[in-house]
Amino acid sequence: MKNFTITTLSLVFWVNLLFAAPLTIALDGAPKSLDPRFAVDANGMRLTQVLLFETLVQQDDALRIVPGLAESWTHPDDTTWILKLKAGVHFQDGSQLNAEDVRFTFEHIMDPETKSPFQFLSKKLKSVEATDDRTVTFHLFQPEAAFFLDIFIPIFSRNSDLENAKLIGTGPYQLVSQDPNGINLRRFDEYHGTKPAIEELELKIIQDDNTRFLKMRKGEIDLAINVVPLDKLPQFERGSLAKEYKMMTGPALNYQYLGLNMQSPKLQDPRVRQAIAHGINRQELIEFLKKGRAVAADSVLTKQNDFAAPGIASYQHDPPKARKLLKEAGVENLTLEYKTSNSRDAVQQARILQNQLKEIGINLEIRSFEWGTFFGDVKAGNFELFSLRWVGVSEPDFYYSLFHSSELPDVGGRNRVRYNNPEIDSLLEKGRSTIDPQERKKYYNKVQEILQQDLPYISLWHNQNVALVKENIDGFRLHPSGGFQSLVDISRR
Repeated sequence: MKNFTITTLSLVFWVNLLFAAPLTIALDGAPKSLDPRFAVDANGMRLTQVLLFETLVQQDDALRIVPGLAESWTHPDDTTWILKLKAGVHFQDGSQLNAEDVRFTFEHIMDPETKSPFQFLSKKLKSVEATDDRTVTFHLFQPEAAFFLDIFIPIFSRNSDLENAKLIGTGPYQLVSQDPNGINLRRFDEYHGTKPAIEELELKIIQDDNTRFLKMRKGEIDLAINVVPLDKLPQFERGSLAKEYKMMTGPALNYQYLGLNMQSPKLQDPRVRQAIAHGINRQELIEFLKKGRAVAADSVLTKQNDFAAPGIASYQHDPPKARKLLKEAGVENLTLEYKTSNSRDAVQQARILQNQLKEIGINLEIRSFEWGTFFGDVKAGNFELFSLRWVGVSEPDFYYSLFHSSELPDVGGRNRVRYNNPEIDSLLEKGRSTIDPQERKKYYNKVQEILQQDLPYISLWHNQNVALVKENIDGFRLHPSGGFQSLVDISRR
């Protein structure tokens, strides 16, 4: 009986120890900041928008706007939004969330003295009022259909120690420690939402791909999202690690494109741009560069997005058609300069494109530079062709910054290809000021159709998210952003 009791107690001890063990998550780099006023890199936002702090609204797994700290909202006129805060929400210092905290957060980040990258909101928000303890009223300068993504800002307590960057949030986890090797978080037991089953999170910062993979082989990592080299994934899919980890894949919000300088004399004829599109074998690029872990794109928006245009034209690999288009345009032996960074993957992509376009009579002269020089040339318009990617694209108003004629890099915009089309300008202006979703769809469908004919961008692919989850972990869902939204729902068997 004594031995049985000791054995039983030992079993209970080890079971409790197992369930109390931290969930270990692999990161490929340290967040640039965990201060929600300045965290705009991917790893920083994953932590500040979901785990340590929370936003007024959230995007669910289908990218729909759903309640966050705000439980409901009304829209009495084109430039006014009224949000009602959830009751019973506490900050991690025990104080209760109040509309004044929301007002303080927005006014602070819009203050030029703060130098927050979110200061752009000062051009959109006329004022933010705490109407009562649980009601916040936003007054806009003009109608903004993308209002909810504009206010995707982590809310912090007005009692935070701003000078020492010790900001207080309402998230499900609290920061315990941070050093160059990792970040430790502990569950906030007074969290207002679903109480996480996992008490502690240990985020290990492992910059070397091989070291990260070896730690997974040893079973030291419980969760890894988009940080395992693509050539190692078959071992988790059907190899030796398939029994240890579940592989989950899903559409990501990252968009790879080929940018064409719309001011270049060589690229003025749309038939030349269309010939380039037909000369590119996107599937070959995806198989070689992405190991098949991507989906050919025809638009900036993924096909899952409600605003993706249905039945949009797709440029299939068709060298004879490409040569025919070039002949119709009166172009022979065309030479184009392709600029790229000197990273291995970028140079490989350039060489594949060079070989593909050679088949249709276009010679690509590849010029590779270190990142700063390359990106400087792109912003200055000093290129004919380049390829880059946009990350986290979910709102169609993003088209405004990419293609509106007023959004040139010279004035801080993102219209890197210097596209100028008055019809597109008008459609984008209507799309960003129209609140009705169905009406907006009409505008953005037309935008996508025109762009697919004009081809200032040639769409290449949308990445896939890939998560590797220990077999004994249940409840994890892969969010399109590749974020940590479902960590509050997971449990360990």
